[in-house]
Amino acid sequence: MENVKYTEFITQIEKGKIVSLYHFSGEEDFLKREATEKLIQLLIEPSLKSFNLDFLQARGVKAEEIINLCATLPFGSKKRMVVVYESQKLHPAQKDELLKYLPQVPQTTCLVLFSNTVDNRLKFYQSLKKLAAEVEFSALGPEEASDWIRERVKTYGKKITSEGINFLQEAVGNNLYELSNELEKLSLYVKERELINLKDTEAVVGYTKAENISQLAQAIVGKNLSQALKILKDLSLSKERESSINYKLGDHFLKLYQVKASKDQNIYNLAHALRTNSNFILEYQDQAKNFSLEQLEKGLALLYQADSDLKSGKMPEKFLLELLVYELCHL
Repeated sequence: MENVKYTEFITQIEKGKIVSLYHFSGEEDFLKREATEKLIQLLIEPSLKSFNLDFLQARGVKAEEIINLCATLPFGSKKRMVVVYESQKLHPAQKDELLKYLPQVPQTTCLVLFSNTVDNRLKFYQSLKKLAAEVEFSALGPEEASDWIRERVKTYGKKITSEGINFLQEAVGNNLYELSNELEKLSLYVKERELINLKDTEAVVGYTKAENISQLAQAIVGKNLSQALKILKDLSLSKERESSINYKLGDHFLKLYQVKASKDQNIYNLAHALRTNSNFILEYQDQAKNFSLEQLEKGLALLYQADSDLKSGKMPEKFLLELLVYELCHL
């Protein structure tokens, strides 16, 4: 079946073109969440969600459970919906069993399979391409994020200047969760005024958090543990979320790895490949000299594990971040 992007998918379902099987792939979780919520809004009556809406985590789930939920008739509605997160974690035997059933998903059910990672060499994903409507949620580049910001503020009945957008992206980055949060605050800040300008974004967002996280990354790269922990404490006092700190550190280390691994060290080519401003590339190149590729790989593994631990609530978030910073400083 066809492979579409987020915007095309939204256009389709708003026109009533909704199929029984979707495969959501890619790394932009915010858009996946919004797409899922839009489907739910269109298909499921709020008062009947407990009867007609099921969410499953794929790890440890048997295909039989997914199949039984899909085969269940909707209650008081034309459709029911089943959402399976992280389908890449299904056991291979369960993937095979599920594949046998997928061509039979009834018209009364909408099954949505999420995949954070996709290996197109595997039979499971090759088959999904034929059976499911594929929706790709790739991370947005700077220009795409700018367009997203312009469209997002319209939902609050507002407009935003180009200078305001540039400042917002410089301070927050392209993390849609963070951008969405700041845009909501901005819409409340300007009250009845329609246009959000540079002064508004400076007042609401400010440079402090962005500067502090940049300083945190520099302290870690310089293996200055005491300074890194001090900055981390300051960020905590300024109410910066641990998940946001981890995300931004992860983005920083990923760029260091990409710069280190690239055979082409031309700053403009690297800026295009990394979808960032060329002014930052020299800094990344200089910082990457402090690490081997193996050390950066280990650092990324630590950051990805921290992200998982933050979501699962395994340990107090503050302690988890302090431990992460300690380990990164000792790569």
